[in-house]
Amino acid sequence: METQLVLFLLFSLVSSFALSMKPSSSITFETLHEKAALLLEGKPSDPRTQVLRLGELVGHLCCSFMTNAPMDPPREKLPPAVEENRNFPPTLEDDEFWSQPSIAKDDISNACASLMFGLFVASTLCDINLRASILKKMELNGRKYPVELCKGKSGKYTAYSNETGITKTEGQSTVDSPTKAKNDDDHYSNTRTLDGMMKSIREFALERKWNRYHTPRNIVLALMGELGELAELFQWHGDAVEAQLKGWTDEERDHVEQEFADVSIYLLRLCDVCNVDVGQFALSQAKKEL
Repeated sequence: METQLVLFLLFSLVSSFALSMKPSSSITFETLHEKAALLLEGKPSDPRTQVLRLGELVGHLCCSFMTNAPMDPPREKLPPAVEENRNFPPTLEDDEFWSQPSIAKDDISNACASLMFGLFVASTLCDINLRASILKKMELNGRKYPVELCKGKSGKYTAYSNETGITKTEGQSTVDSPTKAKNDDDHYSNTRTLDGMMKSIREFALERKWNRYHTPRNIVLALMGELGELAELFQWHGDAVEAQLKGWTDEERDHVEQEFADVSIYLLRLCDVCNVDVGQFALSQAKKEL
């Protein structure tokens, strides 16, 4: 019995190491949307149930962090004249936990993957293209957080409203975003994969000197907040909400798309700083659920 346990643990470690040594994920958004559609064909659901499911998955991610992850290191603000280097934050250097294969690290990776695939299932059910939603939200975020105003700062976009004209009630819509029409344009081709989108989000943070704020537990807490905003959009609609959000206005759908995008952006950022190949793990998760 002891021999079998040892062999199982060795196999788990070897599998973890092999997955962590794979090249950057080439898994596309389209592939995961297709897997989600297949799952929904066999297991019909409704939007509110899937949003509740996302809450369950975020809870599992939080539990995994509390059980397995090291505490975030303290970080001081950089002087205005000092630039962050492209490798910051040095999460892999902060604690060897993030760079060494282990069952505990795999538990966090699997929790991230389950949530990632859950986002694809829920967005597919709502007839939302997750990649297009993220691109539109990144474009809006670029206007809400101009580099020259927010570099090195962690404040809310409302601190720059006088300059941007974007407030809590004005300038937030992405219904007419040009990114929507350019979703398949070559200019955005590098974001067709999860890894490519992850790199785009990384560059966005780097330009604004935000990397030092993007420690693992910081991001998990931010992700929790965004899921709460997504849940708020469904809370008083009752369980009669139909798939594809039939009957919802363009602005209502836009709000849902933006919140899906916010949760996804933080999850991809989390996977980036924690060295998680979320595409490979999410594809494995999809195969388990199908």
